Amino acid sequence: MVRFLSGDDIRAVLTYPKCIDLMRGAMETVAKDDSVLPLRQAMSLPGGDDKLGSMPGYLGGDDRGFGVKLLSLFPNNAKAGFSSHMGLYILFDAQYGEPVAVMDASVLTAIRTASATAAATDMLARPEANIMLVAGTGEQAESHIHAVSEIRSFDEVRIWGRSAEKAETLAAKLQPEISAKLVVATDLRNAVQGADILTLVTSSPTPILDTSSLEPGMHLNTAGASHRGVMEIAPDMLGSARFIVDYMPSALDQAGEMLAALDQGIISNFNEISEIGDIFLGTKQGRLSKEDVTIYKSLGIAAQDVAAGNYILRQARKLGLGSEFSM
Repeated sequence: MVRFLSGDDIRAVLTYPKCIDLMRGAMETVAKDDSVLPLRQAMSLPGGDDKLGSMPGYLGGDDRGFGVKLLSLFPNNAKAGFSSHMGLYILFDAQYGEPVAVMDASVLTAIRTASATAAATDMLARPEANIMLVAGTGEQAESHIHAVSEIRSFDEVRIWGRSAEKAETLAAKLQPEISAKLVVATDLRNAVQGADILTLVTSSPTPILDTSSLEPGMHLNTAGASHRGVMEIAPDMLGSARFIVDYMPSALDQAGEMLAALDQGIISNFNEISEIGDIFLGTKQGRLSKEDVTIYKSLGIAAQDVAAGNYILRQARKLGLGSEFSM
């Protein structure tokens, strides 16, 4: 039997604190070379920028499994009130190869992406960090505010977006759920000043920040630009910081900021760059001092989906969530 799980079913069982733990474990397993992670593929559809994306992967460890995510990527959907990323995640049992679950990929992706960022931020940001700037007003901005607020007690979270109205709407929606004061920022450059953590989750194809925005001790997450040729931050920022990626093979194929920095000689050798899983394991170092600037580049990998998907399925079976159908 295959269990179908809706977005509401996923939200009912996959809390941010639990998912943060799952993401750390998944990235440690990846760092131990116990995974199979082909590069994700996107098929362009006729007539515009719309695509069909596929993201398969296997994760080993104590809770091994494999799966594939199928997503429609329609960047202009927000104008019509739809998510830009919609699709399904199919989870398989690793012992016999049978499909065991089909679930909403949008909700899964939103929670696991933000939780992976939070896990990395917990390792890389200063313990006393208490002001965060979030650039972006979409689904990922919302999930990142929730997730990163789980690992730091913020006094203030600043929200900036190209649309001040959308930023206001997001702040009003989240304020009852977030203990920090949510402040709408109208000027990005000013909003960066004094922030301890910068979290960028925009769809901008060109950099919105450069090295002049960096202050000693800052930590920056960039999770919006997800393929080569687009950049949320200028490549020069990588030369002024300790730069960490989620998974090097993906970064070498799709991380526009890193590829530009390598091409321009800002980074002389990609071996200077660490993966977050190695930092979790303690085999590589992240922040070395309070003055260090750290940058985490998140592209998202299939191992994260497997880890979250396995947990969601176990909890759904215990609670009787979802509906079952036979092949």
